[in-house]
Amino acid sequence: SIVRLACVNVLNGQRGELRSVRGQLISLLRDPRSGVVRHAAFLCKQLGPEVIPQMLDAVKDRPGEADTVGNAIARMGQPAVEPLLLAVHDAANGSGQRGDALAAAIALGKIRPVDQRVIEAMVSGLDGTDATQALTYLQATSDLGEAAKSAKPAVLQQLQNVSPEVRARAIEVLFRIAPRDDGLMDAWVGMVGDEVPAVQVRAIETLKALGPRSHSALSAVVEKLSSADAGVRDSAASFIRSHGSSASSAVPVLSTQLSSADRSWRLTVIRTIGEIGSAASSAFDPLMNLQGDDDAEIRGAAVQAIGNLGVDSRQLFACVEIALSDEDSDVRNAALRIVRRLGKEAVPLLPQLIATGADEDARRSVTRILDRWGQVEITQDVLARLEPLTNHESSWVNELAIKFIHGAE
Repeated sequence: SIVRLACVNVLNGQRGELRSVRGQLISLLRDPRSGVVRHAAFLCKQLGPEVIPQMLDAVKDRPGEADTVGNAIARMGQPAVEPLLLAVHDAANGSGQRGDALAAAIALGKIRPVDQRVIEAMVSGLDGTDATQALTYLQATSDLGEAAKSAKPAVLQQLQNVSPEVRARAIEVLFRIAPRDDGLMDAWVGMVGDEVPAVQVRAIETLKALGPRSHSALSAVVEKLSSADAGVRDSAASFIRSHGSSASSAVPVLSTQLSSADRSWRLTVIRTIGEIGSAASSAFDPLMNLQGDDDAEIRGAAVQAIGNLGVDSRQLFACVEIALSDEDSDVRNAALRIVRRLGKEAVPLLPQLIATGADEDARRSVTRILDRWGQVEITQDVLARLEPLTNHESSWVNELAIKFIHGAE
């Protein structure tokens, strides 16, 4: 009832009426229901900085509500800084579980412009071992962005925290406060070797966000392609793809992963090789071996990857010749895309191309390719391979074969 009355007063512009229920609103911050606390915090915010000490005191033993109260106080802006700094300093020697200090830190991280004393408070708060406190102060430091770059040594120290969650968060915070500091590269690369997969993933994702600057981390990330953890492997593959052709050193390890029993991982590996492009041409044979795989999606992905390798026409013909006769339409379509890119260079594949047109779904693509070719010179070898198609069960195929034979004559 108090919350409803207060909300009505706020909506009617009668904020002065809130003061008559100030005590009740503060007490509602201790309510076990998060929804009530959220609304009460919003309404307390309307009363101004004078109620900050009471708001913080209400969540002193309830760190779970620190975020709600901290965000509400942050909306008071600069006038809230002094009482918040006082709360942080008073709690400097207390337990990291104290919700008042956590709420104050959260609020300070969101108030602009940034006061240098706020950064000093963050550094002070990070000088501890409690995970809850460390995570809260790391979040607040992250919210400050590059303005908190001077907190870098304190954040670096958290990379040694016993809590994996804290270590992972510290990796991300370093990127937020010092994204252009190449001096942090060794620290990020070192965390790729952390014993906990979630931390490894965060380190790899952070390195990926650095773009080409993180190329020196390639060897450390490539080692993670053999990780037993799927998330780590996927992150490593994503990092490698982001480096494109400059990640050629990853190809040998990627090729060994093509025999993995994990279907999803094999598809990821195939696509990663394809995105490395011509620098991954050494993977041609391992990819060709997949043309006999029982999984059509694997075969199709392999054909598509081969098309990106920049290998010579002889190798592409070997791939396309098999793929055009595949029972799966997606595999055949992948081969047709290669033929389109080859242009008239693919004329030796004319018999296989025409035979593919027996499938009505592929016929339109085949017709477009042939139309683009226009007039072509057909060798005796191609003519000899066209001849059997004149008796094909598909009238479309045999008529087209006859047309090309007569045209050559």
